[in-house]
Amino acid sequence: MTKLVTIEPGQWVLAFQQPYFYPGSDMAEWLERFTSWGGGWEGHRASEIFVVHQVEKAMPKTYTAKAWWRGAAETDVCRYPRENVMQAFATQAEAIGVRDRFHDIGVRATADIEKEAARLIKAYATKREAAALKEIHACLPHIFGRDA
Repeated sequence: MTKLVTIEPGQWVLAFQQPYFYPGSDMAEWLERFTSWGGGWEGHRASEIFVVHQVEKAMPKTYTAKAWWRGAAETDVCRYPRENVMQAFATQAEAIGVRDRFHDIGVRATADIEKEAARLIKAYATKREAAALKEIHACLPHIFGRDA
């Protein structure tokens, strides 16, 4: 297990939303997964994967902060696992900046990989699609204007 980040009341923390980080996972290994689609870029915004909390109280394995969900009252406080915390910051803006920069790295890497993969496979894909089209026409000649 990864060593827990030191946090103090009043600091802002950048942490994984609980569904995006498996308890007991190694943080370094988990973060490295975010270089590919395995990180969850597909259809997930940075604010869905990561949360930014202001710590109210830090305990050995957990911390408390205001509830993050929509519709939560200003006074709603929740307990969160410290193992989900990636880093602590003095300001909310710093935490959001790192969150967005980290998320963008994975999004750009994935986009670049997909663009290059599409370029490399273009010639093969064109030939294979043409062959498949011939097979479809042969399979159902009555639909495509040829008698059986």
